[in-house]
Amino acid sequence: EDTLFKLDVGILKMKAEAFHSMFTMPQGDGNLPDGSSDDRAISWEHITAKEFEYLCKFLYSEWSRPPYELEHLIAVLRLSHMWDIKSGFDWAVYYLKERESEIRPALRLRLACKYDITDWVRPAVSAL
Repeated sequence: EDTLFKLDVGILKMKAEAFHSMFTMPQGDGNLPDGSSDDRAISWEHITAKEFEYLCKFLYSEWSRPPYELEHLIAVLRLSHMWDIKSGFDWAVYYLKERESEIRPALRLRLACKYDITDWVRPAVSAL
């Protein structure tokens, strides 16, 4: 997607170890690090602009009141799992559990297996 996010690197580094490592790695080629300018923008495959926007809303504490869209919660869950953002993962799991009855059992089982949410497995299997 052709979406450029201009974000405060300090907040990203503070909230996620993966970003901290990415932005503090020395550059051996004399170039600026990835993400330091529009010309050095970071591009991720298999992540939509909307998913990244949802994660940014969480990381930058742009809280809205619950209920959150399932798409929002699943995006934060997925990207937090991918980049080891424990607070985002825990936040998404908490709000997904609040809406558990709205989530099809097959999707609950898939999320449980994919993201190692063990206490969701048995109820999801029972509901199938």
